[in-house]
Amino acid sequence: MAKYIQMSILPFKMKDLLKFEEPWCRTMGYFNPYLDPFEHHMTSSIPSFDGPAYVKYPSHNFVYDKLWVAQTQGLKCGDLSELQNDADSVIYPIFIKPRWGHLSASSKNCFKISSSSELKKYISYKDMMWSEFIDGTEGMTDYIILKGSIVHQITYVYSDKQN
Repeated sequence: MAKYIQMSILPFKMKDLLKFEEPWCRTMGYFNPYLDPFEHHMTSSIPSFDGPAYVKYPSHNFVYDKLWVAQTQGLKCGDLSELQNDADSVIYPIFIKPRWGHLSASSKNCFKISSSSELKKYISYKDMMWSEFIDGTEGMTDYIILKGSIVHQITYVYSDKQN
C-alpha cells in the first residue's frame, strides 16, 4: 500500500520554502525555468529600435534593405527609380515601399499600384523599391539575432483583410 504525506502535517508550509528558491538558484548558479524561462535576456545594451541597431551593428545592416529581403525571397522586384522611364516593363499591380527599414515607420509610403499611370504619382519618391504584389494581409516581423542565430522573433499582423 502506497503512503502519501499530506501537506498539512509537514512542519513547514510550501510558500515559506519557495521564498528561498530564487536566491538559492542564483547562489548555486542553477537555471530555474520557473523563475526565468528564457535562455537569452533583453538588457539595456540591446537597442530597442532599428535606427540605433543599424548604427551599433553595421555588419548586419543588410537586414534593413527591403530590396535585398525581397530578392532573397525570389520576388520580382527592383529599385523604384528603375521604372522612371520604363513603367510598362512590370506586371501590375505592384507594391511600392521605402527600401530601408531603419528609416521608415510602419506602413508610411507603402502603396499598391494598379497601373503605370498611377505609378507616376509616386515615381519621384526617394529610396523606394517595388515588388510584385502579394495578395494577403499586411504584417511585419521583428527578430533578435545572437551570434548569427535568431533567438527571438515576433510577427505582427496589421489587418484581418487585404486593404
